[in-house]
Amino acid sequence: MKKMKWKITKVKKKVVKNKKGTLTEIDVEETSNNLFGCARRVYFICNTSEEATRGGHWHPENHEIITCVAGHLQVILHATEKQGGCNENILLDALNEKAVVIPAGVWHQVIFDPNSVLLAIASKSFKEGESIEVMQRCACGKFK
Repeated sequence: MKKMKWKITKVKKKVVKNKKGTLTEIDVEETSNNLFGCARRVYFICNTSEEATRGGHWHPENHEIITCVAGHLQVILHATEKQGGCNENILLDALNEKAVVIPAGVWHQVIFDPNSVLLAIASKSFKEGESIEVMQRCACGKFK
């Protein structure tokens, strides 16, 4: 398996605002640098209460791209020692053109400011039980 670390990437994002609302489009192929053969699932998380936390898991086979389309998000990432053993906190907001490409095997958690919206594109369809909360050892010591 190819060793991969997450990356922050510039998003080819098209935003169209009118009286009907805001449409945000992301070019998956260009953003993921061909990591995805094709996207299998697109989802968003919204209506979060005060500083909601989601995720706190990793996927053995699923790659994801996440971006913020409203408000502010804090993305927390941890990699195993085999993946380079590093951790990082990334801030995303609706005004910047950033997304986080998260390869399979990287533990991730997102903290939402109230009324924020996360948009995610996944390489695999959803499978119950596929998200694993406990991770192999990472360099920062969060997981031992």
